[in-house]
Amino acid sequence: MEGIYSKTINDIYYKDINLTAPVGRLAGPDQRPIYAATTALRRVNPNYTNVYLLDNTNQGYRYNATFQLQKRFLNGLNTTAAYTYGVSKEVNSGTSSTASSNYAFNQVAYDPNSPELGYSRNDQRHRVIASTGYTFRYANNKLGTTITMFYEGLSGQPLTYIYGQSTDLNRDGNTGNDLLYVPTDVRDPNQIRLVATENRDLATVQNQLEAFIQNDPYLSSHRGQVVERFGARLPWTHEVDLRVAQEIFFTAGGKRNSLQITFDIFNLGNLLNNNWGRQYVVSNNAVELLKVESTNVNAQPTFSLPSAYGNSGRSYDFASFGSRWQGQLGIRYSFN
Repeated sequence: MEGIYSKTINDIYYKDINLTAPVGRLAGPDQRPIYAATTALRRVNPNYTNVYLLDNTNQGYRYNATFQLQKRFLNGLNTTAAYTYGVSKEVNSGTSSTASSNYAFNQVAYDPNSPELGYSRNDQRHRVIASTGYTFRYANNKLGTTITMFYEGLSGQPLTYIYGQSTDLNRDGNTGNDLLYVPTDVRDPNQIRLVATENRDLATVQNQLEAFIQNDPYLSSHRGQVVERFGARLPWTHEVDLRVAQEIFFTAGGKRNSLQITFDIFNLGNLLNNNWGRQYVVSNNAVELLKVESTNVNAQPTFSLPSAYGNSGRSYDFASFGSRWQGQLGIRYSFN
């Protein structure tokens, strides 16, 4: 068993010091601050655009713990099993390339210049691995065959639910950085005001959003709350790999040499069944679940549900390449 813990002392985060204070709040359940309606009015100094300040924060921490068992048997059987639990929290994952994009794409609930502590985009959570291998020696120890299987199970990648589709809920000048509020009742106009869209009437949109929320463990357990950054997760992934290694031992120059031929199958489950071993993906780990149709000071915003999410009822796509099985042939010569 082993574990590690680290506490943030001076982590970087980003501010736009040319952004004015909010001019009011949105009506509705989360009372989100809203900024001026025009770009010029949002600027402290209209002669400049964004003015980014790189600041430091001590908010954040990371820890993980691993439990592992190993056993090597005299008959050539080897087994290993391990479980790791890890959590990582920070105010900005810093996954983009510039100060402007790290600021603009950092999802927040209220103030982009004071981001809340949230989960890291690299938060791992659960990982389970297991392997077993057996080696056969025969032909007077001139031949050896090793068969090894490896399993890895992972919590799905972290993802964030936001208001998006190129819309800006709080008018801070950044699209796709506003964390989603999960309504307690999609049919209650005091909680959320949906509009008909894409040839779907209001009742259909409401039913689709309700089904989507109920189908997502994170959303369904956070009704009446603003979601956390990277608080939700994709489904678990499971992968089994197989390796067969054939060794041929012989004497050359008075010394024992070996020739090894290996064949690996990655994602064996997918070879056996197209529905097994699937990997899941969401672009930029962010789901732009609702589109903002209107937003004004002291008024409740209106939203629409894109048909891509309404019709499918899920947040993710299948990774076409990562979900496929692969084979690999290798040859290695070892000499002394």
